[in-house]
Amino acid sequence: MAKDTGMYSGTEFKAAIKAETTLGTPVVAGMQYVNIDSPLAPARGPELFTGIRSGSGRVSKAADVYASQYGKEKSISMSGLYDTTVAPILIENCLGLAITAEVAATSPACYELPYNYTPPECAHGDTDTDNTGALTVANISPEGSTSEIYPGCFVDELKLTADSGSDGGRFHFDTTFKTRYNVSTGQAAPTTPTVYGTTYRTIYDLAGASAVCQFGGVDVVLESVELALKSNTQFFGSGLLGIPDTMGRGVPEFEVNGIFGMKFDANTAGNNIKFMAGTVVIVAMYNNAWASLPTFGWWGQFARITGDVNIEEVKSGSFVKIPVKFLASTTGDVIQIVP
Repeated sequence: MAKDTGMYSGTEFKAAIKAETTLGTPVVAGMQYVNIDSPLAPARGPELFTGIRSGSGRVSKAADVYASQYGKEKSISMSGLYDTTVAPILIENCLGLAITAEVAATSPACYELPYNYTPPECAHGDTDTDNTGALTVANISPEGSTSEIYPGCFVDELKLTADSGSDGGRFHFDTTFKTRYNVSTGQAAPTTPTVYGTTYRTIYDLAGASAVCQFGGVDVVLESVELALKSNTQFFGSGLLGIPDTMGRGVPEFEVNGIFGMKFDANTAGNNIKFMAGTVVIVAMYNNAWASLPTFGWWGQFARITGDVNIEEVKSGSFVKIPVKFLASTTGDVIQIVP
């Protein structure tokens, strides 16, 4: 057999996502392309036994090999550019909550994680009309029918990052999808996909005369951002071919954490005192006054600093990176996010 002289670039591999109308049934038409940084590297995790069984001699036998993906959890890690088309899909799926409508002169349309968050229960065969149910994820290969289709996926973790010294301050995302449905390999590329968006968010959106960029109730000079949502999705049951019967988010909890890099000055010098005392800190970062309906940002009123705040050198100046966990009170929201 002759060698294949073809060669591909990593940029020719693609990824796409699409909400499923029937949970567990893949949707491959009209998928949404994602502006990924690099080819996907799924953890397929099959049950693969290659050990020794009873027989002649002391070596493993080919006939004893057992391979099965039934009941095995798969994870698909993906990183890319944050754009206003894809980001809301990921946020909505991670939270399991649809966006809350704008209230004129009060608050913008935003995703709200309430203090008494109880995520929706999902089950195989559910009918969905938005992105709060399962997604189909396609790992698209440029080589013929060698793509992979992963049904029944949920965003288990979503991290949004930006740095003023990197990529013009543009926000990027890192996400991990989880599924216990079975992957279909050797598939044709999805049909009629939609191009990814070209409207981006930057760290500079959180600056300017009308923007609010405060930590602990005071203005700060922001250098970097990391905002992480962790849904802790779990799959339960033993359906046909190992697929799950039900799925649940927030097991044992839904987590929201952040790391904010900012200039060390009079407004940030006291954060170790707050750390040691467990003081509540408000994290308010959005590109317009809340009542004036910002189009990007977040607001958490009950965060706590979770680690030491020590000096780092950034551009020869003194900066700090402050880790926080966003928490609930007896009313209100853990965090509100305007995508």
